[in-house]
Amino acid sequence: MASVGTELIIKQEYRPCWVNGKKGLFHKWLTKYDLIYKSEYAKGLVEFENGYVGEFKSEDIQFCDNKIKEIYFENKKGEISMKLDKRIIQAINYNVKEIIISKEEYNSLAEDTKELIKINDVKVTIDNNQKQFICKF
Repeated sequence: MASVGTELIIKQEYRPCWVNGKKGLFHKWLTKYDLIYKSEYAKGLVEFENGYVGEFKSEDIQFCDNKIKEIYFENKKGEISMKLDKRIIQAINYNVKEIIISKEEYNSLAEDTKELIKINDVKVTIDNNQKQFICKF
């Protein structure tokens, strides 16, 4: 439950992209179902400058913003890793039930991330022997 005076704002984030050589605005991923093969697949919903909106395969969409730099960082070895806050938010988006994390890593989280954990009733188990956090769904 959110504390008194806390405001949680969820907003749709649009991303600039190119689709088959045309500038577009990506809205979201759609989950589709193939009745013949009985399988799910994703299509991106993209809006163009002329107002046309269409569904496109992921391989046809090329994002042109710098989201990778916002979400990932390069460590001392030159390896790319997702920032801890972003990984936890992603886990919450997938309905994680419990997060097992060291006290040091938990304390390093942004206050907004901690509040999101509380709002979504995610159980937090502190285990100082944990080198990376673990999610239980």
